[in-house]
Amino acid sequence: NKLLPILQSNQDADSTSVSAAMDEELQEAGDQVLLSLEEKQRNLINSLGLERYKIGGTDDDWKAAIEESAKSGTLNSISVKRTMKKFNPNNKGDNNNNKDDNN
Repeated sequence: NKLLPILQSNQDADSTSVSAAMDEELQEAGDQVLLSLEEKQRNLINSLGLERYKIGGTDDDWKAAIEESAKSGTLNSISVKRTMKKFNPNNKGDNNNNKDDNN
């Protein structure tokens, strides 16, 4: 009769350690899946060529446009004259060089 409580105590300790080990393993697997998903999302976003939607003009250009618009009382639309080159998906650099555009 004295062995039964000891055996039950050992079983409880074993099941607790197994449960903790499984929880840790599950957490690690979940972390790996999330890292993999984040990397895939980052690669997808980087492959979209979003540089063509980059807003042109310098901070000074925009500040001057805002001040000019405020003087005229028309803050509904603000534009900065800038130059823009044709979109090249292989070019990750600045896209502000070829034709004049009022955007």
